[in-house]
Amino acid sequence: MKFNFDSAKRHVKSKVNYLLKKNTTVLIGIAGGSCSGKTTFANYLGYPILSLDDYYVGLERMKDKNFDNPQNIDLELLTYHLKELKKGNKIYKPKYDFIEHKRKNKEIFFPKKVISLEGLFALHEKIVEHLDIKVFIEAKQETCLRRRIKRDLLERGRTEKEIMCQFNRDVIEGFVRFVLPTKRGAIVVKND
Repeated sequence: MKFNFDSAKRHVKSKVNYLLKKNTTVLIGIAGGSCSGKTTFANYLGYPILSLDDYYVGLERMKDKNFDNPQNIDLELLTYHLKELKKGNKIYKPKYDFIEHKRKNKEIFFPKKVISLEGLFALHEKIVEHLDIKVFIEAKQETCLRRRIKRDLLERGRTEKEIMCQFNRDVIEGFVRFVLPTKRGAIVVKND
């Protein structure tokens, strides 16, 4: 079953309320393609957000310089942090800078009753076992590209040529190979 934002929010909130009776912390994983609306939906839910983007290892440590490959995310640190949050402990999460392509500083992230983890690989096999609710945001490729061009021009100092090159070289293949397979068993939200 596919939901729009409003019906998906109601559905997720209903699941959260049920799970809060059993769990001390509910983790919601929100995955989907680049610029599909993951952050928008996470904000729409209104819970504190842990961004998977902050766990990139940094361009200098990436063998393939590909942000659309999960090997370039520090999944060990992330899973450790998720376990700590589930225990009710604060974490010192990294803060990634997309202009300089490296981690800069750390931030304290306090445990909350409900936390949204959003990012391309939020439903990755190494993460999914720690999640209580899985959400996958779906959007047309043209829509994602249009949003990505706007975001990267305004926020990340890229040229349109750089954006198109990366999208065609890495984003499409990374989505099909690594992100789309994580959709199975998730609440699917249409965002076109």
